Amino acid sequence: IDILEGFLSPEMRKANQQVSDAEGFTGTVDEILSNPSTIPNNIVKSVPSMILGGAVGKAVGLLPKIGSGLAGSIGEGTMMAGSQAENIREQTADGRLTLKQALLAAGTGVMGAGVGFAGNKLASALRIGDIDEALVTGALAKSPRGTFAKTLLTAGTEGGEEFLQSSGEQVAQNLALDKPYDQGVGSAAALGLFTGAPMGAMAGLSGGSQAKQQDTPEARAAFAAAVAANDPSAYLDPTARTYNP
Repeated sequence: IDILEGFLSPEMRKANQQVSDAEGFTGTVDEILSNPSTIPNNIVKSVPSMILGGAVGKAVGLLPKIGSGLAGSIGEGTMMAGSQAENIREQTADGRLTLKQALLAAGTGVMGAGVGFAGNKLASALRIGDIDEALVTGALAKSPRGTFAKTLLTAGTEGGEEFLQSSGEQVAQNLALDKPYDQGVGSAAALGLFTGAPMGAMAGLSGGSQAKQQDTPEARAAFAAAVAANDPSAYLDPTARTYNP
C-alpha cells in the first residue's frame, strides 16, 4: 500500500498527512471533511486486503457447514490479524513479535471476524447485502428494499462495522506496544467510519437489485412453505430455497 503513496500528488499527500496528524474523533472527522479527497484514497488502500479476504473466505467456504456469511467474516478477520501482526512488527526494536504481541494480533483477527459476522447477521435482518459475504459469493444479496433505503442501511451497517473494527484494532496495537490503550482510538474510529460508510453506500447503489415479490397465489404459497420450513431466504426470494446461514 505504501507504494501507492509515490503516485499521489503533493496536494494529496499533504491532505493525507493532515488527516493522519489529527487528534481525537471529532478532530479527525473535521480534517476528513476538510479534505474529502482522502476518503476515496482510503477506500482504494483497503481494496487489496478486501480482495484477499474474499479469496480466503472462498476457501473457508469449501468446508462443511460454513455458510458464505461466516466464511466472509473469517476471511476479513484473517486479513486483519495478518495486517496487525505486520504493523506491530514494524514498530518493534528488533523487528520481531513477542508471544504477547502475536496473541494480540491473532485476537485482532478474532475480534474483526466477530464484528464482521455480527454485521452480516444485522444486514440479513435488515434485508440488505453484506460486502464481505458478496466477496465470497460474487454478488451482493438481493434486497426487497428501495434503492435509497438499501443504500442508507448498507452505509450505516458497513460504517458501524468499520468503526468498531478500527477501534478494536487500535486498542490491541496499543496494548502490544505498551502504549496507553486509548491512544489514537478516536482517530482510528473516524477513519473506519468514513471508509466503511462510503463503501457500503456504493455497494447499496450498485449491487443487490431490488427483488420485488409477485403477489400471486403461487408466490404466496411458496412464501408460506418457505417460512414453515424456517427458511429466512423466503423474505428475499420465496422461490429460492437455498438459504445457507
